[in-house]
Order: sequence, then C-alpha cells, then structure tokens
Amino acid sequence: MKRLSPIAEVLASIPEREDPFPHLALLSTDDLLLRRREIQQSLKRLEAERQAIDSELVETFSDAELRFGIRFGGGLQCVVMLCIFLLLEPLCGTLEVV
Repeated sequence: MKRLSPIAEVLASIPEREDPFPHLALLSTDDLLLRRREIQQSLKRLEAERQAIDSELVETFSDAELRFGIRFGGGLQCVVMLCIFLLLEPLCGTLEVV
C-alpha cells in the first residue's frame, strides 16, 4: 500500500465543508454587483440602528457591557465574568458580541 506524503495526509484529514453561499454561483457578474450593493446598504442601515440603540443604552450600561453583551452586576460577579472572558477569548478567537 502506497503511503501518502505528510501534507497529503493532513489535507485528507480536513473535512470538506459545503459552500455556505451556493446561490452566488448562479448569479451573473452584474447580479453579484447588485447583491453586494443590497448587502452594503443593509449593513449601513443595521449599523445606524445599532448606534441608535447604543445611544439609548449608554445611559444605563457601561461601554464594556455594551461591547461584550454582558451585564455586570458589580462586585464579585463582575470579576468572575471578566475572568471567564479572559480565559475563553484566546481559545475561541474573537468572541462575537450578541
């Protein structure tokens, strides 16, 4: 039995993932440009909405609470949540703010 090279073994061990956007293959160049524009406009609108929400919430929550989506109760709870975040962040990469 012929043995694979180390690189081929590593590549063979990586599971194939499905294309998350198969519909894009069906679009023409012009359609792709239109879709990109639609997405860009949606993102701008959503960012404006997020900023409006943040301006309302900034009176109640700290910047860190808004940035990480975690409500700190203060005292020990705040320290525990910060420790958990600092431990998980390197393992997970950049944590997504909900």
